[in-house]
Amino acid sequence: MSFDKPANPKVLYHYTCTAFLSEILRTRYLKPSTSNYSLSDLSLHPVVWLTSSPTPDNMGLLFRDDMPDYLNKTYVRFTIRKKPSMRNWLEWSIEKGMDEDLRQVIIATALAEETHKTWYVAEGVIPINDILVIENLKTGEVYYCKEAGVATSLTIRQNNDRAIGSFNMPDNKTRCAWGDTWASCKDSDPLMREYHDTEWGKPCHDERKLFEMLTLEGAQAGLSWATILHKRENYRKAFDGWNIKKIAAYEEDKIAELLLDSGIVRNRLKIRSVVTNAQTVLKLGSLNDYIWSFVDGKQIINEWAAMSEIPAMTELSDRISKDMKKRGFKFVGSTIVYSYMQAIGVINDHILSCDFRGC
Repeated sequence: MSFDKPANPKVLYHYTCTAFLSEILRTRYLKPSTSNYSLSDLSLHPVVWLTSSPTPDNMGLLFRDDMPDYLNKTYVRFTIRKKPSMRNWLEWSIEKGMDEDLRQVIIATALAEETHKTWYVAEGVIPINDILVIENLKTGEVYYCKEAGVATSLTIRQNNDRAIGSFNMPDNKTRCAWGDTWASCKDSDPLMREYHDTEWGKPCHDERKLFEMLTLEGAQAGLSWATILHKRENYRKAFDGWNIKKIAAYEEDKIAELLLDSGIVRNRLKIRSVVTNAQTVLKLGSLNDYIWSFVDGKQIINEWAAMSEIPAMTELSDRISKDMKKRGFKFVGSTIVYSYMQAIGVINDHILSCDFRGC
């Protein structure tokens, strides 16, 4: 089967209702729907339905008087930057081997002849960073415009004026997923975002900060990094501003005091390890010279396309971990060491699309 390929549009549109906005903005992406048939055996093949048409009628959508405004899919329009992975539906359905009778049934849902040629599909999620505009076609309200270049607070309301949810919209930066915490106000974490933007993967040669990050990475074992990051200031106060000489001299009464401090992780082994590690650093002379010697003073810059490609440990982290343990360091397993190298910029693991990769 052959067909005339449409002109290659720069943007595509997705239509939905206000009731779905809270979930979309909370997760920060449009996800494929499992309600779309594509194969001859009628098995489900989820896609995000898109169109090159700026009006929803080309998608077979109609305004219905008997439907509440917040459930009507003709109201909210997403303008999305088109990517090569977003395929023209007709071409895509042929490649997928869709049964011709089924294709004609789907085409018949179009409200006007030839409108199916404007249809596009995305088989994967569409991240919010690819969304240019979110607007309400009924009221004319623009919820979000990426070109504005500023973070925007957004409150979505139903037609009865009951708020569905409030959200912090993203700025114009692309980040590694863990640092891209523009979500609902409940989930947004400016501290994680700031750490990603200003510290993670940036080469560090300051002795105190190097020791701080070694301690925090060890404290994270069994916990989330967000948990530790939110205790960071408490750690700084509890451990004398990361004065390595003072920490190395801590005795049992100080350790007992730290075990009562609710602002840090009150694990006896982890607390004792901080003292042991400080003593080991003093024997080394310089933590900076030691850790950077493993890479000849040069940062390793990896080229990962996605976070899923980043390893938890490598041959290098295995080698450093083994050497650190031999010298007397505690809580320095290979996974912890790899995270430590990321934190202090020995390794730059910002993904290729991250705007903070070269900062």
